[in-house]
Amino acid sequence: MRPLLPAWLLCGFAATNRAAVFDVTDYGAKGDNTTDDTAGIRAAFAAANSVGGGTVLFPAGMSFLTGPMNV
Repeated sequence: MRPLLPAWLLCGFAATNRAAVFDVTDYGAKGDNTTDDTAGIRAAFAAANSVGGGTVLFPAGMSFLTGPMNV
């Protein structure tokens, strides 16, 4: 039988991950409507995935170019 985690631990973990924001420009995306931003966008999604979730942010007013996304 697997031990159960305390509810307070699960709630804290979920709240922490939900609050995490991963700005694609912090991971190399330029958003200049010229540069291929695929690698930066994939890196932001991978970072969010590595901590169990969060928000991947595409800043307003910028145009991101990307190829297919298999994340």
